[in-house]
Amino acid sequence: MKRITIVTLIIMTLVQAFAPAVKAESVSDLAIPVRFLEDIDTRGLEEGNAIPLEITQDIYVDGKLLFKQGGAGYAEIAELSHAGFLGRGAKITIRSGIITDIKGQNHKISLSANSSGDHRLSAISGTLGTAGLAYDIARLGFTSGEASGVLLALGVGIVPLAFLFRRGNEAKLSSGKIMFARLT
Repeated sequence: MKRITIVTLIIMTLVQAFAPAVKAESVSDLAIPVRFLEDIDTRGLEEGNAIPLEITQDIYVDGKLLFKQGGAGYAEIAELSHAGFLGRGAKITIRSGIITDIKGQNHKISLSANSSGDHRLSAISGTLGTAGLAYDIARLGFTSGEASGVLLALGVGIVPLAFLFRRGNEAKLSSGKIMFARLT
């Protein structure tokens, strides 16, 4: 197991060493490959938060190194909505950020990263279905004069409240996904 890990690390190092660099004739032609340093989800985040980025390849302009692989930067959250009640899923959108070149100067970038959490439609359908069942049982209980039907209807009528408080899923962005940023 230890040998496999060492061999894997050596292979990954060699692949990174011989990875093709991005070359461009001018700064406006650049498509800079970046990735998030960690997985992101919408819990605990707000609009305007900075998310750390890393440049994944060396970037050359006119034969000169401008951005080094592993260079730092960050992306800014443009829009964010958290998961809500009735199964509403969360959403996150990133449109801009800043990366640092080899001289330590910051450059504004534009990029696009979006994610949506799954909506839990069963929360809405469960609420409506159970409420409909409670109504039918209560109507039968009242018309037949049986108190047990009314009590059962009240019990079944409480169940929809649980569905009302069911939350949707959080939106997530993966650290492994490579995005292309442009200088602005």
